[in-house]
Amino acid sequence: MIKTFKYKLYPNRTQEQAMHQTTFLCSLVYNRCLAERKDAWEFEQRSVTYNQQQNQLPSLKKEDERFKTVHSQVLQDAVGRVDTSFQNFFRRCKNGETPGYPRFKSARRYDSFTYPQGGFKPAFDGRQLRLSKIGDVKIKLHRPIEGEILTLTIHRQVDGWFACFACEVEPQRLPPTDKVVGIDLGITNFAITSDGEFFEPIKYLRKGERKIKRHQRIVSRHKKGSRRRKKAVRNLARAHQ
Repeated sequence: MIKTFKYKLYPNRTQEQAMHQTTFLCSLVYNRCLAERKDAWEFEQRSVTYNQQQNQLPSLKKEDERFKTVHSQVLQDAVGRVDTSFQNFFRRCKNGETPGYPRFKSARRYDSFTYPQGGFKPAFDGRQLRLSKIGDVKIKLHRPIEGEILTLTIHRQVDGWFACFACEVEPQRLPPTDKVVGIDLGITNFAITSDGEFFEPIKYLRKGERKIKRHQRIVSRHKKGSRRRKKAVRNLARAHQ
C-alpha cells in the first residue's frame, strides 16, 4: 500500500526563496499548459496530450532562463497535474457528476511541487534533505522512512515547509482479537462506549474562538490587496490551524 511520511523542513533564506521561485515557475507552466488545451479545443476542436506539452519544456527553457533553475522532472510534474485535472474532469462528465472545469492557479494557490522519481536524496541521519536546484535543506526526521520511496512532494503551509514522501510499504496485519465495543458519538460527550467509558469533547474551536475573532477583526480593518492584510490573513490561518 502507499503510505505518506511527512516531515518539517527548516530552509534558510536562500533556500526558501528558491522554493517560492519553484512554485511560481511551476504555476506558470501549469497555467500555460491549461491555456493551450483550452484554446486548442475552443478554436480548433483539437486535443492536446501530455507528451506534446512535455516536449515543449526544452524550448520553454530557451525562451526563459528562469526555468533552468527548476529540476526537469518538477516541471514535468506540473504538466502532469494539468493532464490529471482534465482526466478527472472527463471522468466526472462521463459519470454524470458535477464536472468542474480545471481552473488557473495563481502562485499563491500553487503551494507544492513534486519530484516524481529523482532529484532528491533523503539523509537518514535526520538532519538534511538534498533537493536538486535548491540545496541541502535541514529536515527533522522524527521517525524513520519505511518502504520504497516513490515520490517526494515539497508542500508550503501556513506554518512552514514540509517534505512528504510517498512510499510503497507492506501492510502489517494486526493480531486477531475477540474483544468488541460499541461507540456512540454525541454532543455533550464526544463518545460513550458500551463499557461505560466517557470521552469529553475537545473543543479546539471554542477554546481558540476569542483569538480567532481578534484576528478576523484585524483582517477586516486592512485594505484588500495590501501587505498588512496578507500578513493578517496568514496570522488568522495560523490561529485556525
